[in-house]
Amino acid sequence: MQIGLIGGENIEKYSIADRIWSIILSQHDTNSRFSYYPTVERSEVYSLLEKVRSSEIKGFNVALPWKSVVAEYCDTATPVVKMTGFANVVYSKNDKLIADNTDGLGFIAGLKEIPKSTLIYGAGGAGVVLAYELSCLGTSVTIVDVDNEKIRYFNERCAKWLNAGLVIAKEPDSIDPSSFEMVVNATPLGKKNHVPSESSVLYFDQSPIPSGHLSAFKKGTLFAEMNYYPFKTKFIEDAESHGMGVQFGIAMLFHQAAMTYELYSGKKTEAPINFNTFYLDIFSLNKN
Repeated sequence: MQIGLIGGENIEKYSIADRIWSIILSQHDTNSRFSYYPTVERSEVYSLLEKVRSSEIKGFNVALPWKSVVAEYCDTATPVVKMTGFANVVYSKNDKLIADNTDGLGFIAGLKEIPKSTLIYGAGGAGVVLAYELSCLGTSVTIVDVDNEKIRYFNERCAKWLNAGLVIAKEPDSIDPSSFEMVVNATPLGKKNHVPSESSVLYFDQSPIPSGHLSAFKKGTLFAEMNYYPFKTKFIEDAESHGMGVQFGIAMLFHQAAMTYELYSGKKTEAPINFNTFYLDIFSLNKN
């Protein structure tokens, strides 16, 4: 089985998907192979998708900037893709390309319980998909972003399910922090690529919430990260220092990959018992 990840130029330098898949495949399917597919043109993406249709390639995970492009190109889309416009996985069935997104459910799989109310910082693809999946479970979601254009786009793209009243978009200064059971960082703030890059300088050692503002949240509120490198972002470190619960981004990354593997193969894979140890195991592997 040939699988892979479609992403932008140099995706193989910044992603650790090969390490995640190396562990999953070593446990379940040693005959399968994972590859990166860096692409800069839509035509390249379309060509790769046709290889999935013909079963030359079993399927792909999809990274930026191609999540919306794949969602539009495929023959069939799951409800989460139809409602949000973002796909993170594509595979074929009966010569039809199917677009799906496992990011939101992958994140939720790491939770011990479903919160009644959630605040999401970041109205980009990951935050929007998570908002949709949580709302389907009955969670009240508030999504905020400092970029008004993203909020406008979010409101337009997601109007069909925003009408349910469970999900609202606001400016960060207009929220009541004490009303949430979970707070999620779905922004790039705090991430650091494991190779030197401009984004490491732009985002590392930052959080969408100033440390001095954390006292406004209830003690024990769960602070959950969608960035996976470093293991403890500033968002997580600040939350721990204020006595909050935390969930690390690596949990979402593993669960979404495991769900993708099940779509490809029909086989389930168990989550690591300790994600701290799992994280260290990942970075002990040599890059391809």
